[in-house]
Amino acid sequence: MIGPRVRAVGVALLTLSSSHAHAWNDTGHYVITLAAIDALPVEVRDRLLVDVRAHPRYRVDFEARRPHSIERGGAQAIARFDFAQASTWPDLARHFSHVAVAREREALVGTYHRGRWHYVNLPTLLDADPIWARTLEPMLLVPTHADTLSFNIVQALHLHARTLTTSTVPQDRAIALAWFLHLVGDLHQPLHATALFARGRFELGDRGGNEIRVDDTNLHALWDGALGTSRARRAIDSSIRRLPRPDARQVTELDFATWAAESQAIAAQSIYTSAVRAAVRTQLVGDAPIVIELGADDRAAMQRIAMDRAALAAARLAAWLMRFAVAAPDNAPDTSLPPP
Repeated sequence: MIGPRVRAVGVALLTLSSSHAHAWNDTGHYVITLAAIDALPVEVRDRLLVDVRAHPRYRVDFEARRPHSIERGGAQAIARFDFAQASTWPDLARHFSHVAVAREREALVGTYHRGRWHYVNLPTLLDADPIWARTLEPMLLVPTHADTLSFNIVQALHLHARTLTTSTVPQDRAIALAWFLHLVGDLHQPLHATALFARGRFELGDRGGNEIRVDDTNLHALWDGALGTSRARRAIDSSIRRLPRPDARQVTELDFATWAAESQAIAAQSIYTSAVRAAVRTQLVGDAPIVIELGADDRAAMQRIAMDRAALAAARLAAWLMRFAVAAPDNAPDTSLPPP
């Protein structure tokens, strides 16, 4: 039986939140995924909903965490909740903190969590160094007979796209869809596609801004929350309505590596700005945390870029979801995937 503690969640869209910033926060993923879902024909949404509800953890991680307010909203509200929950499930899988038994939590994390799938570190160098940059470039194609645990976000998106266009196993499709919803959003967050590298301090990168302090948080977490923090349904729907219309030419670009390159370029120009680089450069020596300041103009630019990237992510996600919904496993469309 579902206890009252889980059910008493008011009007929030979801009860789940994370104490650590990992990607767009829950709000960001809700906005991107629901904007994409709302743009699809009803029959396509219904087909995809079948996949979502085949998730092996659906009863515990979806149904048991569904607020009463959502259930009172009827079938459409429940469906939107399920899609939203699917989009954040890969972050839930980092800890399964709602599972009471420690041994069970650890087993679930080992089964479902894939930390490397959330990002790729296309290198952004503090100071130009073409030779070093070439050595830092990650592989983006899917290697033959690869260990999928080591995949980066681009490779993981290829993996799940293949599953969603070829697999007839409902649970496999459900897990792949949850990851695909999540990772499309992640890859459009600029700091999930790059890290800042510098000799002597960031030899392995700054972890996408996680090691640069801003106010009482860090640069990565600040960007994760750029689409807001409210999980209320009205706030999410309001954010969706305010998304700008993306450039039609960009929407038709469905190559994952191209998305990563876009995000990296935005980060290099608009996040790791000349002012940020100068501040970092003066603090490279020593072990003290690197701290920067961002002015009002920087934060306004962050908001604009975040909305643009979310709108583009939603449109591209909708295009891919259309493919998945109509693909028959014995006659799958061209997904531009490399050979297995």
